[in-house]
Amino acid sequence: MRVAVLFNKNNDPTHCYHAIATDISIACKGHDIITHELFGASFFSGSHQVIVPEKPIDRLSYKKNIKDAVQTLCIAHSDVFITVGGDGLAAYVADALITWTEESGLSTPPIAGIAAGTANVGPIVSIPIDKVSMLIPGTGSIVPTGAVAVYDGDRRLGFGFNDIVIGNTFLGTIDGITCNLSVTAMVGQGNQVIVIPGEHIASKDFSIAINDKVVVKPSDIPSEKVKQIVVSSLQFDRLYGRAIMGDLIKGTYQNDTAALIISDKILVTFNSHEDEKRLATIHQLVFKSPENITLTGLGPDAHVIIDGNPYVREYDSITFSYKPNSIPVWQINQGSVRHVPSQEEHRCKN
Repeated sequence: MRVAVLFNKNNDPTHCYHAIATDISIACKGHDIITHELFGASFFSGSHQVIVPEKPIDRLSYKKNIKDAVQTLCIAHSDVFITVGGDGLAAYVADALITWTEESGLSTPPIAGIAAGTANVGPIVSIPIDKVSMLIPGTGSIVPTGAVAVYDGDRRLGFGFNDIVIGNTFLGTIDGITCNLSVTAMVGQGNQVIVIPGEHIASKDFSIAINDKVVVKPSDIPSEKVKQIVVSSLQFDRLYGRAIMGDLIKGTYQNDTAALIISDKILVTFNSHEDEKRLATIHQLVFKSPENITLTGLGPDAHVIIDGNPYVREYDSITFSYKPNSIPVWQINQGSVRHVPSQEEHRCKN
């Protein structure tokens, strides 16, 4: 079996990545490891194939470089993919694999994610660092996993496997510290700029439609009450606190379901302790495949963060559509699904 491995070189201490690469080599003994020059080939010391990029490197488009790398690794007949990083890297690679399948007509290779990023929530990033030795090709389970497709106007931005946040900041790491970073600074100049999350998410014309039928009118929710919008597929194996979950509880009983919430408080942020005791009012909208949920009348701070990856909004409308069985996820057999610690919770050991 041919195993493609890509690292997020911007995230973790080098000594940790070398140790992970060693564990991958041991787990994949008897199989061929394929790496890419831009995404961690140097972390492997043993015998492996290295793909050298043929196309010019795009200094401002990390996503494009990943797409090109995934395409060349697919052409090299990779059977499975392993990402080493967080949800963002896994989402970019999964998006590239889905695009490759659409363009080539071939089946989508399974993907596994090793948790070494800022946030490791899943469902792709499910392999703890101390369990890498269990990632043996041909073992474990292949789990068909759905995603929410996100469109800026008619332009597909990508797929969200964990969550999509409408706002102007995303969580990133600078010198080992998690902080709120500017979407526009990262996308436009490639700079990490710490900013306070903006609250101008909706205009006075804000509305929501399902399959072009308006279900939330501008008069239903005042724009000043829309501080953040989050969309997520509902792929839980169990839910606690059922009495307060409202319509979200449908996610445990229905297949191919996702939900959109509107909050009058910024929920996805870092270090907002002064606001933790204030009540938040949340509106929930559950939707299923093949429904399309379209937001219009958005404000200047309404950009898009897909599984931690920032995108600058260009059009007035954003549309979400749940896509079942979008990607096959390779998981090891380690019991029930659980949260995988972030870098701050679980540092690599020397």
